[in-house]
Amino acid sequence: RIAEIAALAAAHGTRMHLDAARLLLAPPALDRKAYVAPFETVYVSLYKYLGAPFGAVLAGPAATIARA
Repeated sequence: RIAEIAALAAAHGTRMHLDAARLLLAPPALDRKAYVAPFETVYVSLYKYLGAPFGAVLAGPAATIARA
């Protein structure tokens, strides 16, 4: 279903973002690279499941991250 949504978004020039906090809880067999591939940016909170007092990681193309 995500592939369909990504194709529709791309056809309209819209980018997709994934809040991937629960990605860290995914089973080891999950292909994480394939899972996040349709999204331009991916956000992972460091405090929700890693126990960090604060922080996050935002991944994506260098130009997009520079603007963020």
